[in-house]
Amino acid sequence: MTETLASPPRWAMDHTHPSGRDAPAQPIRNTMAETAPILRMEGLTKLYGAVTALDNVSLDVARGEFVTLLGPSGSGKTTLLNIVSGAIFPTSGALWLDGRDITWVEARRRGIGMVFQNFALMPHLSIFENIAFPLRVRKVANAEVKERVMEALELIRLPGVAARKPKQLSGGQQQRVAIARALVYRPPVILMDEPLGALDRKLRHQMQFEIKRIHDDLGLSMIYVTHDQEEALTMSDRVCLMGAGRIQDIGAPQRIYSSPATEFSADFFGGTNIFRATVSRGPDGTTLHHEVFGPVLGPGAGPQSGEVGWMVRPEQLRFLPPGEGADNELAGVVRDITLSGQLTHYAVAVSDGLEFTVACLTNHATRGPFEGDQVRIGWSRQATAILKPTEQ
Repeated sequence: MTETLASPPRWAMDHTHPSGRDAPAQPIRNTMAETAPILRMEGLTKLYGAVTALDNVSLDVARGEFVTLLGPSGSGKTTLLNIVSGAIFPTSGALWLDGRDITWVEARRRGIGMVFQNFALMPHLSIFENIAFPLRVRKVANAEVKERVMEALELIRLPGVAARKPKQLSGGQQQRVAIARALVYRPPVILMDEPLGALDRKLRHQMQFEIKRIHDDLGLSMIYVTHDQEEALTMSDRVCLMGAGRIQDIGAPQRIYSSPATEFSADFFGGTNIFRATVSRGPDGTTLHHEVFGPVLGPGAGPQSGEVGWMVRPEQLRFLPPGEGADNELAGVVRDITLSGQLTHYAVAVSDGLEFTVACLTNHATRGPFEGDQVRIGWSRQATAILKPTEQ
């Protein structure tokens, strides 16, 4: 029997015991409050000799939350994911899954689902048996296996491929099968390690929405690793930005993009305008004093004094027509224009060689400034974000 997406299939309410034994017929009810995190990491550190791969990381993942670990190569995101999965153990710190200390529990006894970049499907097995594999290992009855696998295929919208082999499917279809295999036994947490990295851009975008749909339909708890900023912003409930083995910033996608907490966070999303200035506070808000282009008005909140970093996103800037003003205004010359699909980026040189990048929607019906044009750019004080130094 196939159930609709609006009503998750019965197996989606079951948990498999981390020991690998069959789960009880009824859903497991934890004695902890429903508001308690499904996963708690506290002070996780991983050392490889003199190299610190992970440095005192603490993070809670709420039930049903989609958390993305984002960062460049070497930032510690994959190390953190491997500690959660049980592939490696931390040098120090602790890890709890649904209230149970699993810090030193081996991977096969954690019952955590995993989706890999290379799909990791078994080529000699049918799609049905690939998805059924976790259930076979747990010695689930054949009738139950059939029901769960067919429901999983319905969920990933591939009901007619059960008899095929992986090589007969496209890359996107194979990735859906890998996801179905990870969730067929309904683990408490699903980990995804760069699962879309092998797909082309168009297919990757389609799969982003598919994964998010499955997450929302079933209320899954997911930890997703990527180095792709757009992917993280599109899919996540929270983005955990990592660098130098630490959490540099964490928050909702809108907040972490528009009001990043650190210089590292602001710079990681690329193309932004970051400068340093001396800050002062007045009754109307923050003023940033820059030695080249003078005072810049900032938001109401911020430090009282001292040197800080500040930034304004390119899309928050606009070209000011004659007679129109803004909280912050600068005059400059357009030095370069770059078309990037929906957006056109303008490099505007101001005093002493400093440049601002301005991003505008590409619109061929409206004449934009050309290279060499004298322009005025402006932005609101609320678009000025004050940044903390990056933790080293």
